[in-house]
Amino acid sequence: GTGALIRALQEQLPTEKILLGREVLKIEEKDGGVEVSAAVAGEDQSTRLYAKRVLVTLPPRLAARVHYSPQLPSSVLEVMHRTPTWMGNAMKVVVGYDLPPSSVPFWRQKQLAGYAISERGPCQQIHDHCSGEGVSMRRHALFGWVDEDDPVKSLSKEERRLRVLEQLAQLFGEADDPNRPTPRRRCLFIRSRTGRRTLTRIIRLNPRSGSGTTRATATRRSRRPR
Repeated sequence: GTGALIRALQEQLPTEKILLGREVLKIEEKDGGVEVSAAVAGEDQSTRLYAKRVLVTLPPRLAARVHYSPQLPSSVLEVMHRTPTWMGNAMKVVVGYDLPPSSVPFWRQKQLAGYAISERGPCQQIHDHCSGEGVSMRRHALFGWVDEDDPVKSLSKEERRLRVLEQLAQLFGEADDPNRPTPRRRCLFIRSRTGRRTLTRIIRLNPRSGSGTTRATATRRSRRPR
């Protein structure tokens, strides 16, 4: 996954060049290069670093908090502020099924990919989350997330569980083995903590500003490639 990419890049850098625990405050063009001012955790004074170039990989909304000199165009800053931080305050959901790991997940038996996009919810997007393939599979599971402003987040854990399981049953059905009872389903909710942090807190925008994406009402599910 993404972690492998980060580790591969990290291995190409000298250890002493990797500086953690610093919050970049200012990026300024100076003397044919770039000066970066960063606050260091536990210290009163900021640290200054110099480089020929700076590559900013923060999400746009977080990168907009940095002071730039020369200043970025106001139109660019506005777009950066309005770009949502992906998964910023969403609630993750994992549903595991107590079925023989070596068997084919029931949705795959129906030629379904276990993938769906829904504006009705409670999960806005759902993915096949099985661990392993074939004989190496350890768990049948589906993964999804509940949007940051979905009212289902305010329901009790049991009410959320029932709503999620109902949605998955409508999309993918259930295991159709008449010789087995309905499998026990374990439902795990994980609340994102990024919304509580200063740097990643979600700023609600005016829905009438015209900057949002048009919301549809359809639910789409994907067929499993043959």
